[in-house]
Amino acid sequence: MAQRDRVFGFDGVFQFFTRLNVTGYMLRSDTPGLDEDQDAQAFTIGWRDDTFAMGADYESVGDNFNPEVGYVRRDDMSHYSGDITYTPRLRGRAGIRNLTFGTNYAYYANVDGEIETREHTFRASVNFENGSSASFNTGESFERLFEEFRRYALEPGDYRTRDYSVSYNSDRSRLIGGRISYTWGDFWNGTRRSIGGDVTFKPNYHWQIDTRYSRNNLDMPVGDFVTTLVSLKVLYAFTSRIFLNTFLQYNAERHQFSSNIRFNIRVKPILS
Repeated sequence: MAQRDRVFGFDGVFQFFTRLNVTGYMLRSDTPGLDEDQDAQAFTIGWRDDTFAMGADYESVGDNFNPEVGYVRRDDMSHYSGDITYTPRLRGRAGIRNLTFGTNYAYYANVDGEIETREHTFRASVNFENGSSASFNTGESFERLFEEFRRYALEPGDYRTRDYSVSYNSDRSRLIGGRISYTWGDFWNGTRRSIGGDVTFKPNYHWQIDTRYSRNNLDMPVGDFVTTLVSLKVLYAFTSRIFLNTFLQYNAERHQFSSNIRFNIRVKPILS
């Protein structure tokens, strides 16, 4: 009889004082022929209320952890992160509903403790009474590249970058709504400038039409690169249970056109 992999463990979710949440899991896979680094665990603690939000996370995945069912984004790693958000409310002042200020820190290392990625971001936004918002984000990162990245001729080594972005979102509940954003800053050993946006058109409760556009301009030591994506998404609701979804996308860099059409019927179960 062939030997099979097994995975076992436990998880839990706890809530205290209605605002303090603690979650976590501990797992282990059992693969024939392997004895070490088959564990995975994660723990999260967070406080959330109308004004403050704070949280901390820890995650670790062994190099030989094999869940068989499911997807492991990154193995042989330990991950630490924390975030703080402050949201003061300013109702009735110049049409502003609230402000948001937040920062996040994330650190990735392999199981032996060698750093792979470090990220630190800061965000600030203004949310208006009419449902629109404007935001500013900046972040700095450290990335240790262990293998050559051939697409941009990047050699193994340490890379430090900083970028900035601004965006504006209109009220999505109106007939026409949209978003526009602009990002600039470092990209590995070069620079990047990106512009993107989308427009949503909802003429009635049957139709919703979304168009999206993004363009990235990369200035690298080995040359300049431009990538452009254009997409169209159309949703038609025959009833509250029957939908037709159509998605079309064009990648200008690859001269590639893709499409997806889905007819969705939500069936109400008959209970005996």
